[in-house]
Amino acid sequence: TRRGLDGNYTRSERKLTMILSPMGRRSRPGRNSVQKEYVDTLTSTKIVVTSQRDRWEDHYRLMEALATGALVMTDPMSSLPRYLEDGESLVVYHSLSELKEKLLHYLDHDDERLAIARKGHWIAMNHHRSWHGLERIIFGDWTKPMGR
Repeated sequence: TRRGLDGNYTRSERKLTMILSPMGRRSRPGRNSVQKEYVDTLTSTKIVVTSQRDRWEDHYRLMEALATGALVMTDPMSSLPRYLEDGESLVVYHSLSELKEKLLHYLDHDDERLAIARKGHWIAMNHHRSWHGLERIIFGDWTKPMGR
């Protein structure tokens, strides 16, 4: 992080505390147990940043993040999951500089951050739980929520 003209960090930058490592341990195949550190970190943060580093659009991690009630920021996907919209229920970033800019913006604008976080949480809890997908498969109608 670069310092301001006077050599000090800006107010926003001082508020920015990041955990810069993957959360959770990986087993073969993938995570297969609840990891307290991962859950505690997700549920105690204001903003969760997800990325598809290997171009695998892992909606499971995205939905975990949305379920915590934090503002979720993600890199672009070919299409966002149903009902999620950039700037409305999550925030999409396209570069590291844009990510930093948006992080600092939403840390300074609590009302905006909380409004987007609440909408993302509501959508995840009302349309993207595991049984929602099963109901769509069983009832066969993917054009309506929960297959009805």
